[in-house]
Amino acid sequence: MKESDQIDEIINLYKTRDLKEAKKKIESLLVSNKNDTYLLNLKGVICRAKGEYQNSLISYNKAIALDRKNPAFLNNRGNLYRDEGDLKKARNDYTNALKINQNYFDALINLIILEHEENNYKEAESLSLKAIQNEENRSEGYKLLAISQLNQKKNSQAIENFKKSQSLQFDIAVDHQLAMLEGKEVETTPIEYIENTFDNYSENFDIHLMKELEYKLPELINIKIKEQIDEKKFKLVLDIGCGTGLCGEYLKNYSEKLVGIDISSKMLRKAEKKNIYNQLIKKDLIDYIESTKNKYDLIVASDVFIYTGNISKVFNLIRKKLTKGAYFVFSTELLSGNNFKILKTGRFAHSQKYIEEKCEENLFKIIWSDTIKIRKESNKWIKGQLYIVKI
Repeated sequence: MKESDQIDEIINLYKTRDLKEAKKKIESLLVSNKNDTYLLNLKGVICRAKGEYQNSLISYNKAIALDRKNPAFLNNRGNLYRDEGDLKKARNDYTNALKINQNYFDALINLIILEHEENNYKEAESLSLKAIQNEENRSEGYKLLAISQLNQKKNSQAIENFKKSQSLQFDIAVDHQLAMLEGKEVETTPIEYIENTFDNYSENFDIHLMKELEYKLPELINIKIKEQIDEKKFKLVLDIGCGTGLCGEYLKNYSEKLVGIDISSKMLRKAEKKNIYNQLIKKDLIDYIESTKNKYDLIVASDVFIYTGNISKVFNLIRKKLTKGAYFVFSTELLSGNNFKILKTGRFAHSQKYIEEKCEENLFKIIWSDTIKIRKESNKWIKGQLYIVKI
């Protein structure tokens, strides 16, 4: 087989996520082409996808040392640094890639994403305009410009640029954002929207949430489990939307086995480093609950239902995965009235009456519930409701 055909095969294996075989074949090619910078870069991409940080870094470093004028190599290494939370090195690589080619679109887009992660929305807006100037027929520039504007409360401009992005390439996450901004009725948040949000938020998640927003929900859940539940240890515990493991740090004290599920691979990587969970699974809540054979003694869903409006199906599925006498602990953002509603923040709020009705439908007995302060937003407390129910 020609080398070009072998490379095409490796790229196809990468695209179909057969990463083990892709790595095996790229290493075989490198035996006789050890200084081929294209192959070294490709190995770096594959190893990054496999979560092999050190192997990826070695490959990128060698490719860059052999060819310091290729912006793609620097951009790719920057992505690896960003995955690992080293935003300073990531910024340096993106900036150097743009020094080589000031119009290099991928590095420019990644630099804008980095500005978003660091809440530099004015700078992100300026860079987004440059990206659009360079590639006016690419949707990414308009989407990132809209996000930059939205976070500066330029809502009308954000709507206009979200629509331009959609006209070039449909994106279900953007569609949800537009629905929210235009006040349309929505029953749930698209998985893609949640995944993108938390992948982009993962590096600064713990610090931003706990320090800047004074997020106390995991600690409060811990206190109320101690106060309201007699059991000192549960055989099997599920942490839905486990994120970086903020709740898991407390739940491990009650668990013989603790399972965490989340849709964001980057959040799960953060959680894995804390060595809290016996098992971590990247899956959507409904997909996991429908497929698992496990039955749990305690299920916790902290700040999960802010992304689901109509919770009828979710509650029904969760009930089927609880053992007799098991507990379900969850929170909602509080809404006056009788139903649920999507807020301009993109989150759902639920009325206490609505939750009580859904608990009754699913034979959940509410053993404790109270209004709580979830987090701060624009220096104001967001009110929520915390529930402990028993089956």
